[in-house]
Amino acid sequence: MPYFSALPIEVKKFLSHYFENKPVGTKIKAGQSIALDASHHFVLKNSYIKLEKDVYGIAKGKGAVIGEGVFGKAKRVRSLSTGKTFVMKIIPFAPSDKTFDAIANEVIVLYDLGLYRDAGSRNNPVKNKQYIVMLDAGTALNKYIRVHPELNTSTRLDLAIKLCWLVHSLHQGIASRTLTSYAHRDLKPANAAVDSASVLRLIDLGLATDKLDTLPAEFAGAPGYFPNLMTLLEGNIALRQLDILALKRMIYMPNRILCLEGYKEDETGRHFGVDMILPEAVLKKRKLFNYFDTSAKGPEQSILDPHQYNGDPIILASLLVLARYNLLEMYGEKMRNPILACAVLGVYFSHRDCADELVKGNIASMIVAYVLQRVVTRYKRLAEQTRLVALLVSQGITNHLQEAVKSEVLITLFKVSNKTILHSAALLWQNGFYKDVYYTQLHDNEDLAKKIIQFIFDGDLPAVEKLLAPPERPVVVKPESRTLVLPSIYRTGKQVPTDQPLSSRLRLKDESTTEKSAVSPVSGNSREKALSLFFALPKVKRSVSEVESQANTHGKRQH
Repeated sequence: MPYFSALPIEVKKFLSHYFENKPVGTKIKAGQSIALDASHHFVLKNSYIKLEKDVYGIAKGKGAVIGEGVFGKAKRVRSLSTGKTFVMKIIPFAPSDKTFDAIANEVIVLYDLGLYRDAGSRNNPVKNKQYIVMLDAGTALNKYIRVHPELNTSTRLDLAIKLCWLVHSLHQGIASRTLTSYAHRDLKPANAAVDSASVLRLIDLGLATDKLDTLPAEFAGAPGYFPNLMTLLEGNIALRQLDILALKRMIYMPNRILCLEGYKEDETGRHFGVDMILPEAVLKKRKLFNYFDTSAKGPEQSILDPHQYNGDPIILASLLVLARYNLLEMYGEKMRNPILACAVLGVYFSHRDCADELVKGNIASMIVAYVLQRVVTRYKRLAEQTRLVALLVSQGITNHLQEAVKSEVLITLFKVSNKTILHSAALLWQNGFYKDVYYTQLHDNEDLAKKIIQFIFDGDLPAVEKLLAPPERPVVVKPESRTLVLPSIYRTGKQVPTDQPLSSRLRLKDESTTEKSAVSPVSGNSREKALSLFFALPKVKRSVSEVESQANTHGKRQH
């Protein structure tokens, strides 16, 4: 484990005073003795460095270095002022080389995605060093999978769903403060991470670009997650498609591939696929194999099939959800519709604490209602609710969807507002601001929306509370009363009983906002009642299988 030495109060005061007027880049190395007074000395166990916003202790010992790459290495650091742990990327560079451009690009992208925390540089005659402090995303996905061989199929499917959602959020811009869409360009298991609350994030964004639909000007990324040269030359593959291919191979890596190094084969199956999320046996059993297979037939194959590097992450995520609840064979073809795909994701994210059978029933009811809305009048209301759920999910809202659909103020805002106001409203809801008065203030107020986005991406939720509070009422700010949730981060709180009034159900509770979000939901033995987004089908008592049969029959007639 990385080691941070505990500091006595007088040592903290000494360090704070010492660094106060020092320039950015000033550093005290571990082992240096501090004279607290004439008879007392303290030997520092960690090095400390001043950056633009704060002073950081640098971890030492086993596990201090959490990653190394072409551009530098990453270490865990601890803020001297707050005691919070972050990750610091240390990048040696010369102002004239390409590394400098990569540093500038990564800082911009990290800031835009809400992951940036601090930066600074340290110059010396031999080599300059750039320091970038960012959110600690946890354990790299490849390491997480290796140290948790016991992960069951449902848990692995949950990871794959979250990964597809993250790539969708990145490509659609809902993970960005400026609504900018990005291609990652270096997707691989080492560039995703799982934290202690089982929240999955994408990391290492130094190669990210907002030019998703352009052809790659240079080859970057891990060779195994990249197509071969012939496919690149003949397929006119844009950066968006490169991300899709890499995403599929993160989920399932075949033992025969066409990659940047040409045709590669892993006869033992012990090298290519050790970090993949879903084994081949699971994909075939759940009828997912054809959606994620990017394998090569043999060395004679010259290019990949177009379907192997094409696809929509939100569609892939919805297919994974259906497979998780054994609904893929029945409804997989319906997921070509992005509205249904978003709505399926909405049901999945908002019902994570419910028993599998209840979630399965809700998803089936929703799809049936949407498919049959034109021939069965009583389904029109449920179909409209499906469209509302899809609208909310498409903007990044994935929690408390039942209440969001019922919020007339929020829905009205979503139907008439510009993108900036929509973005701020989605961020507010995701971070536990549920009162109608918050959204009433946003009507035609783009300046307020921009301030809300700024505060949330800077991690300053108390400032948001103060900004939205009525001016005549004093505000008591509790810095730890909420847990920041950015668009690319999914958390869930405790299930709230449905027999309570709406105001009670939406009241912020500290224990809900700090509760850990498990990768897998509560087991099917849970008897807790589902917070249904989709009511029981009106006036008709049928089993799920009968409903599915009717939808299938209607689908065949359409063909």
